[in-house]
Amino acid sequence: MFIRIFNLVFFILYTFHFLNIIFIPNEIRYSIMALYLVINLLGFIQKKSKSNIKFSDNDDFYLMNTTPKKPSPKDPDMVKFMSDLNESIENKKIEKIKVKNE
Repeated sequence: MFIRIFNLVFFILYTFHFLNIIFIPNEIRYSIMALYLVINLLGFIQKKSKSNIKFSDNDDFYLMNTTPKKPSPKDPDMVKFMSDLNESIENKKIEKIKVKNE
């Protein structure tokens, strides 16, 4: 929240400066710009460090895992899913045959 407010104030000050509504001396302008870069860099690093997977129970650092888990054919859930799928396909085939015969 601080970074958003700081960015808004930075934008407003520099807009007023470029429109010649206010005058910001060079030393202050450069220090504000350096502070802007440092604060946004720290905010970027802070966002990167927040993720989904903990390294250990005692650690607060998370690592994001973006690769989806691919089920293996030997996975029990996958075996059940495939057997249910095959069963439903066979039931539909049988129903089609019954409808054709009637």
